[in-house]
Amino acid sequence: MGKRYKYYFKVLNDELFGGEGSEGYMHIAVNDKYDNPVEIAKNKFYVTKYSNDVEIIEISEEEYLEATEE
Repeated sequence: MGKRYKYYFKVLNDELFGGEGSEGYMHIAVNDKYDNPVEIAKNKFYVTKYSNDVEIIEISEEEYLEATEE
C-alpha cells in the first residue's frame, strides 16, 4: 500500500454541525497529494450540498487534534 496523505479541515456554517454560526472539524486520508485539498474536501464531504455559506479551512494536524480532543 502506498503513502496516504492526510488533510485536516475546520468547517464553518454547515448543516451537519448546526447550520449558520457552527464550527466542526473533518479530515480525509487519500492516496494522492493535492495542491488544493479544500476542493477535494468539498466533493468528498458534500458540504456545499445544502448551504452556499459553508466555508472550509485547511488546518494543521495539531490544530485538528487540539480542537477534537475530548
